[in-house]
Amino acid sequence: MQHPLAFTFGCEPDFNAWTGEENPKPKPPHPFMRSAGGHVHIETDLDPKLVGRACDLFMGVPAVLMDNGAERKKLYGKAGAIRFKPYGVEYRTLSNFWIFDEKLIRWVWKNSKRALTEIKKGQDYFPESLDVDGEKIQHCINNNDVKLAKELVKEYNIYVC
Repeated sequence: MQHPLAFTFGCEPDFNAWTGEENPKPKPPHPFMRSAGGHVHIETDLDPKLVGRACDLFMGVPAVLMDNGAERKKLYGKAGAIRFKPYGVEYRTLSNFWIFDEKLIRWVWKNSKRALTEIKKGQDYFPESLDVDGEKIQHCINNNDVKLAKELVKEYNIYVC
């Protein structure tokens, strides 16, 4: 914490995949607070906002059941947090809870792949279901709603470690 840049949060803006708006830059409650993300970089030519929404369903929702990093969500990890990349999308909702465990790394791979597969195979049904359940998905992630996470995981048959 000797360099002024060490106190910088939100080096590049990220966006909300549900609204398309830029997310506010985080302001930590304490100058020495730090958090670590486990951002998922996805190469795709699909609509980045739709990819972010699908990632919320297949990774953000089950992460509510798997990650006890609720404190981080005061700064980062809100539903739909993405960055637009030349190759596709950087999904920024997850913390780093998954990056140290081979089983959880496979979970991210499997659920990332499922998000893309569901978008591709269900061009009509799947985007519509995200519209219908979009508010639930966002509420679940943003409020760490375990009960709702269990309901959505069951309804969409989502793999959870």
